[in-house]
Formats: sequence, structure tokens, C-alpha cells
Amino acid sequence: MHYQRNAQKLVPAKERATLAARLRDIFNAPDLAMAQQRLSQMIELYRATHTKLADWVEQTGEETLAVFHLPASHRVRLRSTNSLGAFNGQIDRRTRVVRIFPNEASCLRLVSALAMEQTEAWLTGPRYLDMTTLAERSTAKEAIVA
Repeated sequence: MHYQRNAQKLVPAKERATLAARLRDIFNAPDLAMAQQRLSQMIELYRATHTKLADWVEQTGEETLAVFHLPASHRVRLRSTNSLGAFNGQIDRRTRVVRIFPNEASCLRLVSALAMEQTEAWLTGPRYLDMTTLAERSTAKEAIVA
């Protein structure tokens, strides 16, 4: 989302929806090779009309495709910052109740307690990510290397 917003700053407002659709198409690609191909096509498409955008995407685009090195089931959740935003919202909501902390340590205690609650929820609650897929990939790579 942040990458898309930054890219949209480099084109006129009337072209932002088209650019957003192209970026979504790249990130919805089935694999890394297809995403790289779509990214290259987009760079070439914008090279003539929006040089600044094409140069920026050429410099930064490959970094954003790192999510394709993860299992497909993890990509949709890890390519966004939704979980981080929700956690920050929780911290904001809980610290707003206190309003004024007596000292920095008391604020740190509250935020640390919230982080520990979140960790426990991730460990015991419904799985946000199925880590068995990563474990299976890891053992498969180890078997190939050996």
C-alpha cells in the first residue's frame, strides 16, 4: 500500500487508478518470474511518458518483490502492514486512556504488557500464518543441500 501511494505521487491524478491496477497486477502474480516480467513491462510502458516514475520503479521495484520468496499462503498477509497497524492502533487506544504517564518507565511497562499480550494471542489464538509451510520449505532446502 505504501509503495503504491509513493508511486502515485509521481503521476497525475487522472492516471493514478490505472497505475494502482498495474501495481496490483504485479503483486497478484502467481510467482516471482511473472511478477518480474510484469514489473519490467510496466517500467517500459511508463519510460516514455513518466520517466521519473519509471526510474523510481526500476530502482525500488525489485525490493518490493521480496515477498515472492515466501510461501504463497503468506504473501497476501505479509505484503501489507495491516497487522502492524492494528497493533499500533491498540497501543494508541490503550495509552490514550491514561493520557499523562508519571514517567517514561510507566509508559514502557504498559506498551510492553500490550506487546506480551499480542505475542500470547499470536501463539495461542487463531493462526495468522501457518508456520508449517515455512518449516516444510526449510527441510526441503536442507535435503537438497545435503
